[in-house]
Amino acid sequence: MPLCCWQVIIHDCHVSTGDDCIAIKSGWDMYGYRYMGHGVPSSNISVTNFYCESPTSAGICIGSEMSGNVTDVHVKDSTFVNTGYAFRIKTGMGRGGAVERVSYTNCSVSRAGYAFMYAENYGGHPKGYDPTATPTLKDVRAVGIRGDANNSVAQLLGLARRPATGIVFEDVDVTGGRWQCAEVFGTASSTPGSCECLSHGCKGGAGSQ
Repeated sequence: MPLCCWQVIIHDCHVSTGDDCIAIKSGWDMYGYRYMGHGVPSSNISVTNFYCESPTSAGICIGSEMSGNVTDVHVKDSTFVNTGYAFRIKTGMGRGGAVERVSYTNCSVSRAGYAFMYAENYGGHPKGYDPTATPTLKDVRAVGIRGDANNSVAQLLGLARRPATGIVFEDVDVTGGRWQCAEVFGTASSTPGSCECLSHGCKGGAGSQ
């Protein structure tokens, strides 16, 4: 069972790896949401002045094992070079739990496959999990992000049963890819190419650019 952590500070690090540079987890399906009768979160995690190279994986990854909740993760003043995904959140039906109050601030992204990937369609479950356990994804902010992406600037894929909410992009200028938004509510300001449907909710495949 992936363990949780809290009150963590990561700063002034250089990581080059074939997997996620930082992976934040907190329990796998029922081993997260049933433990002690409730989730035990990973929370209050700060990443500052971090450098990451990961050609096939993520710079900062939350999940997919997040059933005990992941809250209050803040990444700032960091650089992501040649990553599969710069900022990735993975969850899905059967996970339960929540990812909320996450921020990415004043970061640069270079040669990313995907700059932002928030996907609630991730699979893989242990025997005995509850397929109706619905995760929550909300209050994720990206502010002052610059750079380029090869495949997609952002794929924001929520759940029809419980759409992602409070997904904010402010002063984000990442070139070279498209946006895809489905089952997600949020805002985008000073962010070229973003999905126009965010403010009133992107449904299905609507809002793809």
